[in-house]
Amino acid sequence: MIPDQGGTRRGQFGILGLTAFAFALVASAALVQYAHVVLGLTSEVAEHVLPIPAITALLMLLGVNGVALACSGRRLLSRAQLACIAWGLLLASPALTQGFWHRFVGTVSTLPRDEQFAFIDALPDRLWPHGPDLLAGRTPDPGPEAGVAVLPGQPLDLPLPAHGHEIAGRPFLVTALLAASDLAPGAQITCSLIGDDVEIVAWRLDRPTRADAVRKDGFERVGAYGVRAPASAGALVMRISADGGGRARVCNVRMLSVAALETTLRGRRPVTPERWEQLDPARRAGALPIAGAPGKLSLVATGGVPWSEWGVCLTAWASFMTLLMGAVFGCTMLLRKPWIEHERLPLPLLKGVGRLIGVEGQGLWNNRWFWGAFAAALLWCQACYWHTHIEAVPDPSIALPLKAYFSDPGWGHMWEVLFSVSAVYVGIAVFFELNVLASLVAGFWLFRSLYWLGQRTGLDMEPGYPCRVELQIGSYLAYFVVILFLARRHLLEVAKRIAAGERQPSSEPVPPRAALLIVLACLTGAAAWCWWIGLAPAGFAVLLAYLIVIGVVSARLRAECGLLFGYFTPYNATLILSTLGGVAQFGPQVVLFGFLASMFLATTTFHVPGAQLELIEAGRREGVRARTLAVLAIGGLGLGILVGAWAFLSISSGIGGDNLRFAWAYDTKMWYFASFTTEVNAQQANSAGAGASTTAIGCGALVTALVAGLRQCFAGFWLHPVGILLGSSNMLENVWGSCVVALLVRGAAVRFGGAQAVRERLLPAGLGLFIAGVATYLIAILHGTLLLQGSGFTRLLTGAP
Repeated sequence: MIPDQGGTRRGQFGILGLTAFAFALVASAALVQYAHVVLGLTSEVAEHVLPIPAITALLMLLGVNGVALACSGRRLLSRAQLACIAWGLLLASPALTQGFWHRFVGTVSTLPRDEQFAFIDALPDRLWPHGPDLLAGRTPDPGPEAGVAVLPGQPLDLPLPAHGHEIAGRPFLVTALLAASDLAPGAQITCSLIGDDVEIVAWRLDRPTRADAVRKDGFERVGAYGVRAPASAGALVMRISADGGGRARVCNVRMLSVAALETTLRGRRPVTPERWEQLDPARRAGALPIAGAPGKLSLVATGGVPWSEWGVCLTAWASFMTLLMGAVFGCTMLLRKPWIEHERLPLPLLKGVGRLIGVEGQGLWNNRWFWGAFAAALLWCQACYWHTHIEAVPDPSIALPLKAYFSDPGWGHMWEVLFSVSAVYVGIAVFFELNVLASLVAGFWLFRSLYWLGQRTGLDMEPGYPCRVELQIGSYLAYFVVILFLARRHLLEVAKRIAAGERQPSSEPVPPRAALLIVLACLTGAAAWCWWIGLAPAGFAVLLAYLIVIGVVSARLRAECGLLFGYFTPYNATLILSTLGGVAQFGPQVVLFGFLASMFLATTTFHVPGAQLELIEAGRREGVRARTLAVLAIGGLGLGILVGAWAFLSISSGIGGDNLRFAWAYDTKMWYFASFTTEVNAQQANSAGAGASTTAIGCGALVTALVAGLRQCFAGFWLHPVGILLGSSNMLENVWGSCVVALLVRGAAVRFGGAQAVRERLLPAGLGLFIAGVATYLIAILHGTLLLQGSGFTRLLTGAP
């Protein structure tokens, strides 16, 4: 093995490591956005537990390191630096795709863009991007007798602080609270923007108002989205008037710039200052003046994004995600010693990434099993890929619909799944223990059998059956209790030492006292964040505690068993609030926040807690300073949000999301809020909402606790609780076929070659399969960029396994 000779002393990250990490992170972010937003490739390849764009950026650095070693006999980057870079990329990657940016814009903008004013007051202002309210404080807040009376011949005129030429063409959200329950037939309330010689109507109301679903003050929120301010040389006035015998009380009139959203959707065209002056004032909002080389450099740095309208929103979400992951990190550090030193959890993904960068195993890049598997898998992957584009190429893909073989209606929906095999999944899954692979397959089919049971007993007639999300919630809650029970002696000893003020053991990368302080600091920060946003403290506390539980269990699953893909956690975090009373108990704001957060937290974000633990272990082995590791572990996801903002919003602002192929990232998603609106409307009507199935939560918890107990009592009990926790997950539905293949392959390797064959042959071969998948991804990008010239991009990776 070549000695480690990096550019700094062992264990130091240094300026070179920081520069290399910044380059790799920007390259990964740019690759994700170009491949998936511009070309329209499936985003699944960025949602793996080892995201392919991040691994691509890492392989680039390894290539540069290899060239430097070949030319000078010295590496540019040490193993310690590579470890920090590798796991830094893994921590940041979820935010670059479905874990944040590829869902965020479409989700948080749904209520304003779809003009869902009955629910928009449940959306805290700091959680979606917009400019300042031009009419802040100009009208009273709602109350029993509050409001400005608007009568025929007595309109409400509100002069705007900005002149017409300053905001001409800029889009606004114009809303007001109205109480006009006795509006006569033919009467109407009109809101207009009036300039020197121009008047545009923002919105009209020609019916009696009705109380909003989220309000209890008798007012209704009315308005319009995307109202373009008229061009006027003088001042602008907003006028709310009543016609035809109408009358109303008006409160809380607002005029918010939505240029941040509209620029993301429509784009802005760079023009010279001379051309910008020639444009009609109403069209200047869609143009961006660029003056010479400094202007071009500024465009590259800022991406033409109106950051002033994004600043508060990005700060809010990045700080929340950082505080959440910081609290989870502190909890996992309190549990690190019993997990790693006492139970000796295998950390299978650490072994995989560690072999790539040289901190695990020996001589991967000289291993013939690695290269043999890579060559064979690349041939297979390429045949699968090119078959979807060239019919003459045979199709060797493995994708069997089981329903075709089990078509008896008595099975219900049990067999409506696909047995598919992916080189990427198999390559990672061979690092898992045999009992884990067997438990994943068994757990999946135990869950699928519920469809047969429902068909036989009539339970499938119950709404939501088989309640897959509720089953997972119960399983995660029960397994968290199991985790605490197994670590109870260690936690009690830690508590005694901290209370007694004893010196902390130097062997811990993050001492227990420091870990506890991290948890307390993050919880304090979360409480301040809750107050700043304006959420109900009780509901936020319940939701935060639940998310921390999910994070700790996710870290345990990744360390003990391994994961393959995202979507392995309960999909809707607000079900825990619904179980405890929902909107009626906690208010609509915190429930809506839970929906927004769940939209991306439940995808790939909970890969982060396990990656934090792997980073700490890899860094500890390479002597990296604990402070460096802790800062990177806590801030990695937030850094991904900020770098992803530059990459995603720059492309969107330059081209316009409506002109890009990946429409999912920009489309509104009112369907996602269906259960929220149902619950709010039910609460308003004093009826019961759908809620969550407490029976399913209890069943999931009971079965998980039973399996965990049997595993502790009987050494030969092979079924691992991971099968129950993930059996109903979307992840396992996609990867169970690959787990079957990995189980057979690893079982054969153990049976005929023993542990040495697994270490020296199977694991390098697994990485060869995985790297072949990475190569197929890069070839698809090259194919889309150079050959297809704008057609057919959305099916580029249809056949790639």
